[in-house]
Amino acid sequence: MSRQITLAVLALLILGGLFITLRPDASNAEPQDVSFDVSITGDTMEPNEFAAREGDTVKLRIRADREVELHLHGYDEEVSVTEDSPATLNFEADKTGNWPIEDHETVEQLGRLVVQPREGG
Repeated sequence: MSRQITLAVLALLILGGLFITLRPDASNAEPQDVSFDVSITGDTMEPNEFAAREGDTVKLRIRADREVELHLHGYDEEVSVTEDSPATLNFEADKTGNWPIEDHETVEQLGRLVVQPREGG
């Protein structure tokens, strides 16, 4: 009987350790503030893909080597950027999906915002 109790305690300790080690990140359940520094050179945006989770507050700090009006589809957000005047685009990521970011004048896609559903939230 003593051996069975020892094995049961050992099994509980192992399972407890595995639970602590493998549990989902608790911070994933709470909305976060996410920021990105964005650079537009010619027709290239770096980075060109941004990831957030539903409910996050997103901030894009944008610099460009020319005048450009960016349009974030799905959110209907627009921001004008010039070489002398960087811009900031702030919004709550309240719509999940893949959303193109385009040069509003040329309609050329420069990047993409990916908003994943929040798990456990």
